[in-house]
Amino acid sequence: MALKGVKTPQKGSSTVYSLDTMSRGKKSVSVDLKQPEGVNLVRKLCSRADVVIEPSRKVSHCVPDKLLADNSQLIYARLTGFGQKGPLSMKAGHDINYIAISGVLSQLGRKHENPYPPINLLADFAGGGLMCALGMAMALYERTNSGEGQVIDANMVNDSAYMCLGLSEDEMPQFTESAIMEERFKEIFLTKTRDEWTQVFENLDACYAPILEMDEAQAHDHNKETEIFLTNAQGKTEPAPAPKLSRTPGVRTLENRPLVGEHTESVLTENGISKQDLEHLLKAGVVFQNANSASKL
Repeated sequence: MALKGVKTPQKGSSTVYSLDTMSRGKKSVSVDLKQPEGVNLVRKLCSRADVVIEPSRKVSHCVPDKLLADNSQLIYARLTGFGQKGPLSMKAGHDINYIAISGVLSQLGRKHENPYPPINLLADFAGGGLMCALGMAMALYERTNSGEGQVIDANMVNDSAYMCLGLSEDEMPQFTESAIMEERFKEIFLTKTRDEWTQVFENLDACYAPILEMDEAQAHDHNKETEIFLTNAQGKTEPAPAPKLSRTPGVRTLENRPLVGEHTESVLTENGISKQDLEHLLKAGVVFQNANSASKL
């Protein structure tokens, strides 16, 4: 379960799509957390959950304590940019801000040139999502011994810094006359195109790979054979789930992303909300069920 705010749908709207690519294969429940009944409803859902992900810096510090009081085995993962304490904990930020303050950004790029921002791969995905997932896996494993849940503080500054080795130039292996070597390599590589060099290295067991554009990567033989990407009937392509598991490898087809509130009725019903209570929550505007996917109450 992930606690994530979405814009409250306007009355009379019938279709509200989630634009988040990462929502593929998930279910969407729309709850108004500004209403006490909405808060109580989410609290009830969390009482039956294994993991809750909270990706907001403005959620009260007492929230995990309340949810853990309801469900002592709950794993509560807090995924933020700057962490839960310190002068920047409540400040807004982007991927580049987190790796800048962690010291990682200064290590990217060539000497005497400006740093090269690695878009949002290093902090958001590696330092954020990946390390948060690792923390959840560790907490779930620990729970098998203790029987108790805990709170995970996954923040992108801490986690991004953790992924750099921090070696100085003196500690790194050096080539003799590296500048001359680099210039010679440059001259040689400029004698052929990228694709020509790919053919040269094709049957050699050497560390070589062409830098592919996204559309080229989707068509690459290795990526096609290993099903790195999934494509739907309309030709839309996205990365397949990773890592792959032997018995439960994840989805093998590219499904449509859920409408906001598409599964409100079904998920709440599965979690013990009665038909009468569900009708009340819908009429009161505490929850929203997308009209294009609503069942007959």
